[in-house]
Amino acid sequence: MIFNSKAEITNLSNSIFQHGLSNIFSYLRLKAKSVLASSIVHSAYNATPPLIYMFHVAGNDLIVGVCGITVFSVLLILNILIYYFDKNLNPLILDC
Repeated sequence: MIFNSKAEITNLSNSIFQHGLSNIFSYLRLKAKSVLASSIVHSAYNATPPLIYMFHVAGNDLIVGVCGITVFSVLLILNILIYYFDKNLNPLILDC
């Protein structure tokens, strides 16, 4: 796949990032039985990008930034841990 601009790469990385993050928010919503927990984590996430870019010294956004490979790897690990270690999840939810 050839990208014509940095905006296309950024849109793709944002889409992948949001899909990984939505699984975590959904898990928090199911476990807390309320949207309050996921909304608190969402507001905490909204406060992190300025901190990341404040200390962003080297590299580009696809490696170090909010949608960088480091955040992708953390989200992937969290999603795998949730899937494998929480045996109380309803199997019907995972089939969707």
